[in-house]
Amino acid sequence: MTTKSFLLALSRFLSRRGVCQTLYSDNAKSFKAAERELQHFSKIVKEQELQDFISSQGRALLTFEELSTVLTEIEAVINMHPLTYTTNDLGETEPLTPAHFLHFGKTEFSYPLHFADLVNKTLTKETLLRRKRYQTNLLKQLWIKWKEQYVLSLNSAHHFKFPENSRT
Repeated sequence: MTTKSFLLALSRFLSRRGVCQTLYSDNAKSFKAAERELQHFSKIVKEQELQDFISSQGRALLTFEELSTVLTEIEAVINMHPLTYTTNDLGETEPLTPAHFLHFGKTEFSYPLHFADLVNKTLTKETLLRRKRYQTNLLKQLWIKWKEQYVLSLNSAHHFKFPENSRT
């Protein structure tokens, strides 16, 4: 497993299960092997000819792992949406969400540490940060669409009034 694969898998795990207090790994040899491969790959990637080729290709598409990670983060956002009525009263209890059932009451969602700090120094932080910002931007776009389109459509559906004589 590469470092990037690990970070994306960790992000999917945290999106589904919430923040963990302790993380153990027995896969040290794989990470050391990945480090050597990444150092070699880093030398190739830093060559100016390759950089010029990559920058001329335009907007990047997500890899399968990146797409899977973004979709899992979207899943986490949707699972945070209240199922019950919410009020402005500070004394009210927290509204019920699907995350309450999935995380046994835990509903906070955040990354425990900065992902760029997890990457070996041979990878450029700028590249990783740019990819993470791209993924985060996709997540924000979904959240905006969720609030502006889906939630508003639910509100308008609940305001539909039935004629008094049609109720049984």
